[in-house]
Amino acid sequence: MSLIVGVALYGAITSLPTFLQLINGASASNSEEIARRTGLDPDLDTYPLLVVTTAIGAMRVATAVWQERPRPGTLSDLVDETFDALAHGLTLLQPVGATAPSRPHGR
Repeated sequence: MSLIVGVALYGAITSLPTFLQLINGASASNSEEIARRTGLDPDLDTYPLLVVTTAIGAMRVATAVWQERPRPGTLSDLVDETFDALAHGLTLLQPVGATAPSRPHGR
């Protein structure tokens, strides 16, 4: 479900201010939509809001890295990277610029 929210948010970006306004106002309406799609109660169940805030957090991380750090690639690449990390359960993936495959910490 988080990918659905992320794609919906990302597809609506026309400029950085629009993106920031969108993510700041998106929690309630998207949480209600996730609740509707999953059959959960948005007032009682935490899952819908957790999905939305996780997606928004991933988008914020991608935007912050894109704006503040010298990295190759586009904002779209960074959004893909953050959602890939979520899809893998936040397991440490290959570090940027690394030459050998990394392993999750503690393994």
